[in-house]
Amino acid sequence: MLHRTFAPLALAVVAMALALALGSSPAAADNIFFEANMDVAQATTAQTGASGSGSVRVTLDPDTNTIEWDLAFSGLVDGSQSAIAAHFHKGAVGVAGPIEIDISTGALKSPNFGSATITDLQKADLIAGDWYVNVHSSNSPGGEIRGQVLLGGGGVGGVAELPEVAGTPLQATGSSDSNAGLFAGLIAAVVAGAVALGGAAWYVRRRPA
Repeated sequence: MLHRTFAPLALAVVAMALALALGSSPAAADNIFFEANMDVAQATTAQTGASGSGSVRVTLDPDTNTIEWDLAFSGLVDGSQSAIAAHFHKGAVGVAGPIEIDISTGALKSPNFGSATITDLQKADLIAGDWYVNVHSSNSPGGEIRGQVLLGGGGVGGVAELPEVAGTPLQATGSSDSNAGLFAGLIAAVVAGAVALGGAAWYVRRRPA
């Protein structure tokens, strides 16, 4: 009769361990997506004869403050697919501001994929729409095309890719730390259940007749 008592007890131990494992893993915050369309009209430093356009998608993981970007441009005044630099800046529409992230400080080809870790203040400015991106050329070293980075879009690795981008874009940053914690908790629950079942079976075998 004892094995009928211990079987439900062991199952209860497994259920409790699973509940604790699931409850101890905090839910990860959803990624936040941004996009910008760049052109000459938005660039406060574009010189005579400036041309070109471009797009950028940004994915922010608010848990880790990591951003990933997928940038493409074409039609610069020299007719090439290269530029001398590109950056994310802080600044409102039509206002020049300081560099926040260097996308490239050397020859830059399109497309460009990259990532960086930003500060809490930078994250707040980005979410508030106070960032812009620009691409610099030899014709307009201060910036030939520019676009305000605003909430929206599918993010890096989203459904719609930038028309100029070829190849596989970066995947949006996930919450690997939270997933790892959940997996470890589930393993612990399984081990606890196995120990409980094994102990029950041993007791049943060893109990006096």
